[in-house]
Amino acid sequence: MTKKYFPAALILFVSLETGFAQPLAAEKITPASKASALQSGLPRCVDSEVDIAEIRRVQKANDKTSHKYDGYRKALHADSALELAARLAYAETVAASCPQQEDQVATLIAGVIGNRVRIRRGDVASVVFQRNQFSSSLNIYPESRYRDFLCPDDSALWRKVVAKVRANFKASKPDAAIPKDAVNYYLYRHSDRFKAPAWKLEEALIADEKTRECIRVFRNPAWK
Repeated sequence: MTKKYFPAALILFVSLETGFAQPLAAEKITPASKASALQSGLPRCVDSEVDIAEIRRVQKANDKTSHKYDGYRKALHADSALELAARLAYAETVAASCPQQEDQVATLIAGVIGNRVRIRRGDVASVVFQRNQFSSSLNIYPESRYRDFLCPDDSALWRKVVAKVRANFKASKPDAAIPKDAVNYYLYRHSDRFKAPAWKLEEALIADEKTRECIRVFRNPAWK
């Protein structure tokens, strides 16, 4: 989330009490080849200039509406919920521009996405495609990582974020290190052009100062 606000298909059957204790339904029907790709390979790459031009067109035409990311929805309609959330966690981790802190940043991003999905009772798409909430991965501008969202190419990072997102989805309760109402973050090294938001939100503790220089996480109990 930069320039953010934010500050996350498998079909999830959850409640606020049980979190993601239930198995992800789409995991049961995902073809073996696709499940294998989630673990060890890479997701389908959307890099056709025709597809990207359409995503741009839809985004520009709907900049102020809830349909802003419908181009992404169409291009990625075959993705499972896990794959869609992993794409977002992957692109946001890259957008943080902190390769030395990659593991810590990815953990926090996956935790925030997981918290949002839990609050939305498993509706992954509504989290990923909420307008301007993850703009460093979905809005199209020079520093944006929208192409990484559409076409992840680092298999090691992909495996890492898939594992972290899956763990969040299957957990019976949020990661103890990330409060359940920690649903906002800001990426401090994403771009020098954007100023950090003046949120009046409580900051969730990040013990490692080097990680905190890259990302800060905020609690927002009013978020729905």
